[in-house]
Amino acid sequence: MKVSIRRWLSLAIIPAAVFLATASSPAFAQDPPNYKCQDNNDPNNLLDVIPTQTTEQNPEQGFIIVDEAGDCTIPHDLFATGKIQIRAGGKVTITGQTFRSMDSQIEIRTITNGIDAQNTDFLAATHIDLEAGAIVGSGELKARDIISNTDDMESGNGNILLRSQLNLIVRDIKTNGFNGENSLRSGAVQIDPNLSVESSTFEIGGANIREIDLRSVNGGGNQDFTVESGIRITNGTTNSVGNITVSDLNAIKVKNTSSRAGIIHLNANKGTITLAPGVLDASGTNDSGGGQIYLLADLIKVNGDTTITTKQTNSADGNARQILLAASKIDYRASGKLEILSDGNGGPSGPTRAATIYFLPQGGIITQSMGSVEALHWTQEFNGAFFSYPGQLEFDGGTSADLEVRADGDNVQIAITGYPIRFIGKDVTVQAKGDHNQGKHEIVMGYFDFANYSGINGIDFQTIGKVDFNVRGQGSNGAGGDIQIQSDRIVLKGDPITFKANGPQGKNGDGGTIFYTATDTIIDPNTKVKFIADASKDGIGNAQLLRNNRKAIYFQAANTQNSPETIPIGIAKGQVNFSATGGGSGGNAGSIQLDSSGNFRVRNKPSVIDASAALLASAGDGGEVIINAKKTVFVQNAEDPVGSFTETAINAEGASITGKGGTVVISKAEAKQPNSGPKFLNVNVLIRIDSGLQEPLPSYHGRIQLNGVNCIKARTGVSPWPESVWGCDGAVGAARIFAAGNSLNADLKNRLSTDLVATGSQNTKVELYGMIDQESFNKFFDINETGENLGFTWIPARASAIFDGANEGAGLHEIGHQLDNIWGWYSTTLLFDDAYNADIAAFNALPCQSAFPPAWQSVCAGQGDNFTKFTSLGFDFNKQEAFAYMFEHANPQFIFLPELDFVLAKMTHMKFFQEFNIQNPPAAVQ
Repeated sequence: MKVSIRRWLSLAIIPAAVFLATASSPAFAQDPPNYKCQDNNDPNNLLDVIPTQTTEQNPEQGFIIVDEAGDCTIPHDLFATGKIQIRAGGKVTITGQTFRSMDSQIEIRTITNGIDAQNTDFLAATHIDLEAGAIVGSGELKARDIISNTDDMESGNGNILLRSQLNLIVRDIKTNGFNGENSLRSGAVQIDPNLSVESSTFEIGGANIREIDLRSVNGGGNQDFTVESGIRITNGTTNSVGNITVSDLNAIKVKNTSSRAGIIHLNANKGTITLAPGVLDASGTNDSGGGQIYLLADLIKVNGDTTITTKQTNSADGNARQILLAASKIDYRASGKLEILSDGNGGPSGPTRAATIYFLPQGGIITQSMGSVEALHWTQEFNGAFFSYPGQLEFDGGTSADLEVRADGDNVQIAITGYPIRFIGKDVTVQAKGDHNQGKHEIVMGYFDFANYSGINGIDFQTIGKVDFNVRGQGSNGAGGDIQIQSDRIVLKGDPITFKANGPQGKNGDGGTIFYTATDTIIDPNTKVKFIADASKDGIGNAQLLRNNRKAIYFQAANTQNSPETIPIGIAKGQVNFSATGGGSGGNAGSIQLDSSGNFRVRNKPSVIDASAALLASAGDGGEVIINAKKTVFVQNAEDPVGSFTETAINAEGASITGKGGTVVISKAEAKQPNSGPKFLNVNVLIRIDSGLQEPLPSYHGRIQLNGVNCIKARTGVSPWPESVWGCDGAVGAARIFAAGNSLNADLKNRLSTDLVATGSQNTKVELYGMIDQESFNKFFDINETGENLGFTWIPARASAIFDGANEGAGLHEIGHQLDNIWGWYSTTLLFDDAYNADIAAFNALPCQSAFPPAWQSVCAGQGDNFTKFTSLGFDFNKQEAFAYMFEHANPQFIFLPELDFVLAKMTHMKFFQEFNIQNPPAAVQ
């Protein structure tokens, strides 16, 4: 079954672009070379050799620009006030200790060969660009420290661009000059090693780079959508299988003291990213904003307890932050816990400004770098629609490691896609709690290319610990957020698995929404599954009836491979339950809709589907439960003793004081309980929809629709009975059977209601219905009875109905059946037996014309005694029916049928018997 997707946040990658507009030297095309590398006795090259005696105190004034066709060797330090630019067709070798542009930038490029400056520090007031094999070739890049922004610029940035066809080895990289984290500005670092190598490991915090430091005061800027500093490392090209290893996560420093943290972008293409234990940190400092982290690889692996974070404080200005991991597998088996965190508010200016954490398969992201070192521009975009990119995404924590993905705040989103998606490990927590009632926070997971479902792949939870998807509200008046799970086949195995979109704890707040669809859902027999979208348990709040076209809980699980009874609903292992209740101190319950092209099996446990207002709340309407399936089967638990009571499995009650009753609609309901006696739907125990005691009169008391029969319960204002009556499908009998019941004396009313509590009976009052016909009654209670045209009583449910065409007298007749049972089947006592036999004998002794009214005297022409002639008129007058007829006759307020009343008046012994019972009702015994 395809269900439309409804999300409030547009999925979009933040354009993690760094636009840098800083003062720089004129371009090379406008300034021809003014120096050569060395004296090579070329008579056509009259340029001077690069100065050899420059120092920091005595730098060369102006530019040093070299364009060398072959190799270039510089065996000394070089200091210049202007730009240092060296371009060579061959290899560039530098053996001096320092290369420095005092007021400008450094650019060294080779066409096909390497740059060997392994003992040289490069320092520039603005940018540094070192490219070994800018086009093709086999060049390596080796240097010592690379430091930009040595002038501590107040605006703009000092960027660093490093590229090599082969390996790249440097020591420390800094864009914060000599002042470190106290530098006013910083910049961006782009590193592209192994451009012509398919497989080579690049190590940060070790062999290739010891440290990258971008810290500053305000280098990241404070825009909500753009970050102005960052690190981008790509090992190889699109199909490379080379690796990126971060041996020391402290080696990457992008935090800023008074601005947003920077970007961390690591791309191993089809290789592996390995992270050491520790914190990969792009979080905000003080009340500054967090940055962005992108990890792209076939395998992302952590070797210990690891945290990946862009979080910020709640008091920091909201902004668009992002953590994005694109991989076939995320392996955290070697850790105790992998944390991926982006707490804090997203940007306030629209849904695309959200703070996000995204997971998708390797190849699902297209990333580009454009522009020169002076204005680096990095972009990422989805490779097609985010939720339609095929490929595996696996989270693997082995048997002992935990996973926590968390983005608590307003305007935040966690999105996970893949086909299949697999979770292996111990505990899994995916959390996006929100602070304010209008704040958006959601988790979306799945694969939405419905046309290409195989029926095999989907989402597979294979955990040995708990799984917790949580968008609970957490601030004052913080509403629950939204969870959306949509895929092909979904396997649920955990201990337990919980989807929570409830209101806050200890505060007021509404519930949220959970939207779940699957072509097939498999629940492991040892797994409990819970869907919770309650309002605050500790305050006032509403669960959702409909928010942004979404109910509190929508659960759709088509059946393709399971047994005929697909989804077991209950509270035990191997079962799922649902809750969308109103606030504990007041508030309305929400809407729960369950759809399946297969079946649901509802276990005999309390409130396994709960859309009720809080019982002790002063006010709150009951919610709505809608179940559409091939069959919804209500079953007894295998462990229940014979004769066990039916539990209230579905609860949609209003609050006990004021609050309308709820609605329950089940398209095809079937009873396989109780486990003794006939199977039937004990509706008034199984389903609760009552309204509060102080609801205005006459009041709507709730609605139950079963198997197409729609019954509305109305409160009458009578106490203790009949305080309510059911009208079904517009039948007119509800008012008539109520009038019949209300005509009884107080003692009889007590026997039909309050006195039943002491009997230990499950059904503690008689319910009165007006229905169209017997077929409607059968459908509503899932029984199979025939032959009744005017009314029917089903003793096991204590339900009595009269059908269209019947009057109040028929109602008294059905109530008589109920009292017969309540008094212990009084129709079977010796007293009634004697009265019955005496009346039949006396009736037979009458002349036929005296026994029957004129309208019926045609029967006198027939054969047999008067009793035989009487039953030939269509009246069943066995002892149970006679008891009910005589009870109606002994209550003269209403007459069922005048002609019948004429006959019954002849039955004086039974009439006296019933008149005595009416005035002196026997005790209720069952």
